[in-house]
Amino acid sequence: MSPLFDRLKDVASPPIGLGCMNLSHGYGSPVPEPEAIRALDEAFDMGYRHFDTATLYGATANEKVVGQALASKRDQVMLASKCGMATARRCSRSFPCGPATPRSR
Repeated sequence: MSPLFDRLKDVASPPIGLGCMNLSHGYGSPVPEPEAIRALDEAFDMGYRHFDTATLYGATANEKVVGQALASKRDQVMLASKCGMATARRCSRSFPCGPATPRSR
């Protein structure tokens, strides 16, 4: 088993998480930041504890709004993010994927 999985085996994560892409990317216009933060707060209040985002969503806007909304709850949630992704247009926009990338966000 990899060292990553060794570290994650003791993490209790709910089986259902909230995919946050639609707050800033993908399906129509981005949600205004105050509404996105309110939606994430309401999701937390409903019991969501696993939130999924990515650097690519909204060109880092999604990670920023998710981070802002959950900053005061960080010890109560599990965040999943993806990096090293590129847009479909011949990879015209991509983001680095080394370990320093998620740590810097």
